[in-house]
Amino acid sequence: MNDKLKQKISLLPKTPGIYKYKDKQGKIIYVGKAVNLQSRVKSYFQKDLELGPKTVKLVENIEDIEILETESEVDALLLEAELIKRLKPKYNVLLRDDKFYKYIEIKNEKVSYIENGISRLEIIPRVITSRKVTTSGSNYFGPYPSGTYVDDVLRQFRKTFKYRDCSKVKYNLYQKKHKPCLFGDIGLCLAPCVANVTPTEYRRSVGQFKKLLSGKSSSVMTELKTQMQKASKNEEYESATVFRDRLEKLHYLRQNNRNANDYIENPNLIEDINYQALLNLKNLIPTLKQLPKRIECFDISNTQGTNPTASMVVATDGRLDKSEYRKFKIMSKSTPDDFLMMQEAVKRRFNNNWPMPNLLVIDGGKGQLRAVIKILDLLDLKLPIIGLAKKEETIVIYDKESFELITLKKTQPELRLLQRLRDEAHRFAIIYHRKLRSRSIKSDKGI
Repeated sequence: MNDKLKQKISLLPKTPGIYKYKDKQGKIIYVGKAVNLQSRVKSYFQKDLELGPKTVKLVENIEDIEILETESEVDALLLEAELIKRLKPKYNVLLRDDKFYKYIEIKNEKVSYIENGISRLEIIPRVITSRKVTTSGSNYFGPYPSGTYVDDVLRQFRKTFKYRDCSKVKYNLYQKKHKPCLFGDIGLCLAPCVANVTPTEYRRSVGQFKKLLSGKSSSVMTELKTQMQKASKNEEYESATVFRDRLEKLHYLRQNNRNANDYIENPNLIEDINYQALLNLKNLIPTLKQLPKRIECFDISNTQGTNPTASMVVATDGRLDKSEYRKFKIMSKSTPDDFLMMQEAVKRRFNNNWPMPNLLVIDGGKGQLRAVIKILDLLDLKLPIIGLAKKEETIVIYDKESFELITLKKTQPELRLLQRLRDEAHRFAIIYHRKLRSRSIKSDKGI
């Protein structure tokens, strides 16, 4: 590896994106995707790594590298596929027809529906997964980089929406038998094949599922959160964990992706998006007098008060900065009290000599915000602070002893930045909480 390449790799960001390897002639010979660009590219040059003959030859021919950062892993996947199709790099396995990532397809099939002995053709949608988008009139949702994840989500939410996934052949077979298949028998399909439901009722149920996948309905997420909280309150921790995992998977399905062409047409897209997000926040928040170079976001994780933890995640110049993350084991409370727990975390944060933030973001609404403002007043700190309330993704601003609620469009870059921060804080707090709970359980069992 030449010195120029070594220097470039050392300066690569630890963000999602794609990398392009070039040979001596400057020709692109390979395109790859990464969740962490620096880590992924470095892995090619590890001395003790056993590489296949094709990869060895590739590495021998790498003279330079270019990258394009993306907002997410999914965006990196889409961009990689598009660039491979356009550039046809020598060392890439050819990607054909988008078959390397998975979609949820709702296929609008016409099948027979028999009512009172009379048969007629009706649209009875079929929910399946697909690795190819066609012009068949189906509805597609995705793509998603983890096929296993998608399959698991479909299994989970089939209990709610009870859709059919059978072929026309199987549908007709059970119609002739006058009894539903196993899925219809155990309540995982509404069984339109034997007229257990009208076509209109069936299509209404599938329509709700479409809305859910399109991000147009939060009712299922609200229901899952209620079930999780109820199970936690009743100390049914295993059930609470199941509901929590379903929420996380549903959030994964609802994420918005950018078009690959956006990145190709503007190689500095992420930098531009981050700058616009920071500028919009400055204009949105009256107490914010400069671009928020350092934003800190706080979240609490606890199961009915047990092993409570708090997290602080940081964005520097609009980028998540994992080297600056901090976690706290809450010491002051053993019963649920998010307000006091949040106060403890923020107070402990400012007892440390860490760089001062330009903006504080609190996961929660007026109550959480009011609690943290009290701590800042006690510490005689005048810092811009906002809350992000989950229910409607409302931004809560405190200014001149009053609260203002602001709802932004989902596509606004400042909201997307705040959501990334909040979700990352939530993830980081949960990981630490699970670790402490695991230690506690092992200790109780004498392990």
